[in-house]
Amino acid sequence: MRIAAAATALLLLVSAAGCQTSRPPLGGSDPSETARQEARQTFAEAWLVKPVEASNEGGLPGLFAPLLVLETDSARGRPPNPPRVLWVEEQSLTIHQRPWPQLIYFWQSPGPRSREGAGRPATVWLAFRILLGTRGQPVLWELPGTEDQPSRLFVARHWEEAARQSFGPATPPRHFAAESDMPLSSPPRAVVVETFDDAPMPMGPIVHVSHQNRITALICRCSPVRVQRLSGQAWYELQPASASPRAAATGSASSPPHLRWLTPDELEARLRWLPEL
Repeated sequence: MRIAAAATALLLLVSAAGCQTSRPPLGGSDPSETARQEARQTFAEAWLVKPVEASNEGGLPGLFAPLLVLETDSARGRPPNPPRVLWVEEQSLTIHQRPWPQLIYFWQSPGPRSREGAGRPATVWLAFRILLGTRGQPVLWELPGTEDQPSRLFVARHWEEAARQSFGPATPPRHFAAESDMPLSSPPRAVVVETFDDAPMPMGPIVHVSHQNRITALICRCSPVRVQRLSGQAWYELQPASASPRAAATGSASSPPHLRWLTPDELEARLRWLPEL
């Protein structure tokens, strides 16, 4: 029922987003600003992908299972190729001297072809993780970095508001009060992209995925979706990481090792971890 209600609300929010413009140009070579601009983009057309009610995972993994919004490749007339399965890994991270429940969701998606129609496309892994606070609500969403791209962080609005009350507004070049005053590396290892709205009840994010198979934004289901028109719908099954192809091939029930998550030390240094979180 919760998933169906969230999907219905999402369809209503599309109407509110329909007057927005699509694809503001990405400019400059600053990876921090590029990441923030990318997160604000609006898809002209997309599919909604929801978890099936009978997925194998309950508990926290099922409670925070995401909705996916997959952009349509309108230029080539191609609908998205939605994943049939998402895997989830449930762990705990020790940050600021206490444990934080962590959920990592990951899935496979077809990568770009080397040239039009030549062979099967390679697959790529997409993933994000959720850290939960003392209220049982998300406080942080993270998109893993790559060798040449920083990790992207999305901070809960109540965290940002608490940081402003304790420390005042962000000091340039920082954009958010939740960012620490530690010196920023160049290029940055992590970028705080946005704050996300606090949902009225525990729920997973809406994950926006471009037709180039890149996650561009994570937003609360209570926020207007960044899509002008939904043209299709599909479903995925949520399964534990132990059922993933990686687990079958290597015996390791964990997310793919090439995903560059920030370490607990990096997270502790990059953000202001307030007691009320």
